[in-house]
Amino acid sequence: DQDGFAPTNIIAHEWKRKMMDPHPRSHDDLLDILLAHKYRLSLKSPPKQSCFRVVAVVFFSLVVNGVRRTERYHVVGTNDEPHSIAGSICAERAALMQLRFMPNLESIT
Repeated sequence: DQDGFAPTNIIAHEWKRKMMDPHPRSHDDLLDILLAHKYRLSLKSPPKQSCFRVVAVVFFSLVVNGVRRTERYHVVGTNDEPHSIAGSICAERAALMQLRFMPNLESIT
């Protein structure tokens, strides 16, 4: 194309530009999917029990000094299945557990 970007590079460039700015409170499904996919691909290997690399990205907002921040923050969780399947944890639960450490958590978006 005219800018010298392949279509996938255009998507990656747009994702990077948007993620560098404070994320709007409105949802941007394509960028959220790309972010989750980036985290999923960063996992070196899948769990031994299921062989599926699963991630969950949970977005939230904070209140600082009584004012709700406009930025959209996130935590990431991944599934893990140690030696016994009974010790497994799903990606969603792993992500939500991280929210316990977030001070001034206002809402999950």
